[in-house]
Amino acid sequence: MASQTLIFGIQLAPGDEPRALEQINGDLLVPAAARPKLEKALLAAEEALPPECKEQIQALADARRLLGIVKPDRERERLLNHLLTVRPL
Repeated sequence: MASQTLIFGIQLAPGDEPRALEQINGDLLVPAAARPKLEKALLAAEEALPPECKEQIQALADARRLLGIVKPDRERERLLNHLLTVRPL
């Protein structure tokens, strides 16, 4: 069984602004507080692009997939909202 050894650690000093950091292996560390903003920005950018921008749409979709961001299905949400509506008879 191989053991893992921490080569270096990154810690924030009090008062530091949270920032994304790239590790030696190329991984990007994103602060938890930035994740919702990043998700919202990626989804908004993807929705704003016209269909003829296929390369840019694919690049954004790849970024979403790598970050584990699920694109909401608006039509399904609308349908489920209508299916779950209960009205008195």
